[in-house]
Amino acid sequence: MITAEHYGLVNLIAGRRLATELIQDDLNAEALARELLALLDPTRNQSMREELQAAADKLGEPGASRRAAQAILQFIPG
Repeated sequence: MITAEHYGLVNLIAGRRLATELIQDDLNAEALARELLALLDPTRNQSMREELQAAADKLGEPGASRRAAQAILQFIPG
């Protein structure tokens, strides 16, 4: 078993909390409304978009599986 501070993929990639993680008892109407209303703030929304883009940039360009397969094929004779 592993332990991690975050469980949301975007937060794991970023290595910090970008998106609120609401699960089980933490996911209720009040908490969800609070988070959604916060995203309507233009400054917070823009900041969130920039942080999410930075996290996406860490993943690199699409096609990682193809690039990995091509790298492996270099080591296979024939």
